[in-house]
Amino acid sequence: RYFTGLSTVDNQITLIAGHMYSVGPAAFIGYATRSGMNGNNIGTNAFLTGGTNLTNYFSQFTTDSNGDYTGWFMNIPTANATHHGTGTSEGYFYVSLTPATGAGFQTTLAYRTTSKVKLLNYTNDLNGLTSLVGDSNIDAEKFVSLYDNDGATGRPLYTTFTEDDAINISTVGSGTNSVTTTLAWTTWYNLVDANAGAWGAVIPNNLANGVRVIRYTNIDGTSAGADRTSPNGIFGGVSTVNPSGGTTPINLDPTTLPISLTSFTGEVKDSGVKLNWVTSSEINNQYFEVLRAGDDRNFNVIGKLNGAVNSSESKTYSFLDYNPLNGNNYYQLKQVDLDGKSSTFGPVAVKFGLSSDVFNVVSTSESSVTVNVSSSETKQAELSYIGLDGRILYKQSISLTEGLNTFSIPVDKSTGSIGIISLRAGNDQRSIKVAR
Repeated sequence: RYFTGLSTVDNQITLIAGHMYSVGPAAFIGYATRSGMNGNNIGTNAFLTGGTNLTNYFSQFTTDSNGDYTGWFMNIPTANATHHGTGTSEGYFYVSLTPATGAGFQTTLAYRTTSKVKLLNYTNDLNGLTSLVGDSNIDAEKFVSLYDNDGATGRPLYTTFTEDDAINISTVGSGTNSVTTTLAWTTWYNLVDANAGAWGAVIPNNLANGVRVIRYTNIDGTSAGADRTSPNGIFGGVSTVNPSGGTTPINLDPTTLPISLTSFTGEVKDSGVKLNWVTSSEINNQYFEVLRAGDDRNFNVIGKLNGAVNSSESKTYSFLDYNPLNGNNYYQLKQVDLDGKSSTFGPVAVKFGLSSDVFNVVSTSESSVTVNVSSSETKQAELSYIGLDGRILYKQSISLTEGLNTFSIPVDKSTGSIGIISLRAGNDQRSIKVAR
């Protein structure tokens, strides 16, 4: 058994009074008997107003055989002062649990966020709000985040999820503890409910840039489809700049994506990081840009590949980053149309392990051997080529920079088809055997 809530304190057990809407994967036991909801799983209640009356207000979930459960836990703030009375309220989201035995609910375990959620008062702080409805053209139950900047950085304007979740929150139930279309926040949501892939959101009326990026992600934060972008806040001919629609929603027409991306992956290779992606179709696809960022998520273009323009067949692309960053590398794929419009995919995370010095042979020829040396820091080293008879055929001081370094050793094969390449940096020495 469980229930969700919002609290102004960080104590794992302490609760707080206040109305709320709660959403769960199973029927709220109390609602079925007290508000005529007949097993529906959304409702509003004030069961904490009096302090500890938890007897009849909880929901249930069932774990697998390992005791694990994955699912949605939601709490929707209301006009109650606990949630956003002055527009400056902040609270911890929590889930309280107790075994599904015995009578009522007595908290056994409680989990809550480690930082507070800021609850906005749109009327007082942001000149009111306007509702949006959209169509993601992706699967249901994905996150949708709206941003007012081209880089999709900082706090989103709003984050919601795509339908269909099998919960009809526009028309459920009747009575004081039920959600109905008479409640202001749901007067427009019937345009979203039960429409797979559809989503609904609200944005502030004080929005000079409008919505610039609509981003879709999976529950783990990975990409769930291409970003929808706009350089001026206009989507499908409809402007999101300083709107004033209130509960009359702006309807963002679904967009036919210029490419259908089947996969986008990255892997570590001896020579760097190799990115691979596959499209199943392309429409007016002029080219791809490859962008890379470190842990700061500041993406920069590192390469460009031409697209197929128009194709209904599977196309495979690859790009090799010869100089990946030490540690975490994040890659995005930006697709650009013939008319200059773009969609962004990713990011894909690849860890390039350079915690210690390693080196390997990249290629050989009749006159030379090429090696890659990766270093965790900038330093001086010595590179040598030694014949099987012990003669030093080549020795050179080299400067290693942080990341991947490539060196060509000019030793002719006529001196011997087998040799030893030695790398020495301070007290550390590594050797590899090469055969030509």
